[in-house]
Amino acid sequence: MSDKADDADALVELQLRAAMASRQRPVMRPFTGCCYWCGESVESPRIFCDADCRDDFERNAATKGSVKR
Repeated sequence: MSDKADDADALVELQLRAAMASRQRPVMRPFTGCCYWCGESVESPRIFCDADCRDDFERNAATKGSVKR
């Protein structure tokens, strides 16, 4: 027979599995040789010249609803 702790643990496990199953996978973008945000030249396999451009791109795309994280 299970106690409250076992029941709570089972519920947490169920919620964690549901959250993991429904999370959105990142979109893999092809290498183009240019930063996707500012157009500056980048070396393979990078697709953004720096973290600021990546964050700006993702923030902009998220507001448009086109990027899945």
